[in-house]
Amino acid sequence: MRTKKSATNITATFDCTITDAVGGIVSIALDNATTTGIAAGTYYYDIELYTAADAEVYRILNGKAIVDGEVTK
Repeated sequence: MRTKKSATNITATFDCTITDAVGGIVSIALDNATTTGIAAGTYYYDIELYTAADAEVYRILNGKAIVDGEVTK
């Protein structure tokens, strides 16, 4: 995730797992230690699938992640 599409700094990196290749199901997650350090705001991401030796790259998902600050203290 990045704060802007053009940002060079990475805010967080998802852990991605293909859970059903035939059905096209991918699981993406951020662990608690990572999410705790992310400031509230809007972030941008994309998920890409690479073939052997990076011969081909496919963007399979992209969008915005909106992080809300915690209310309960």
